[in-house]
Amino acid sequence: KKSKVRMKQLKETFLSMNTLTKVDGCTVLFGGDTNLRDAEVEAIPMPEGVCNVWEKCGRPEESRYPFDLKRNDNLSLWEVQTQYDKMFLSLGAGVIPSGFHLVGTSRLSFGLFPSDHFGIACTLSWKRVP
Repeated sequence: KKSKVRMKQLKETFLSMNTLTKVDGCTVLFGGDTNLRDAEVEAIPMPEGVCNVWEKCGRPEESRYPFDLKRNDNLSLWEVQTQYDKMFLSLGAGVIPSGFHLVGTSRLSFGLFPSDHFGIACTLSWKRVP
């Protein structure tokens, strides 16, 4: 049941992103801890003009797993590596993703990471649109 809810939310998000880009000319960046599984994302057709930022940036291996309990031992429930944290961008107004990386990958002074998830960040570039 949770999977169906996440997939419904993703469909609605893609629809909103597409509408804002095509109707209003906006660039929309949506991301965070979505809890979406890769199979759930793959089951939803991504609208034209919307991209998965990690994929668009060439799938950098060092940024593949924001939820990585092999590297991050704040939780010791199980060892899993996955991309619950995702970022999607509508490619409007000449904005393109040019980099994707993880943040919060260093331990704090008291020995823990800032979170059980590493943060996701991207660099955006602008190209001139005629």
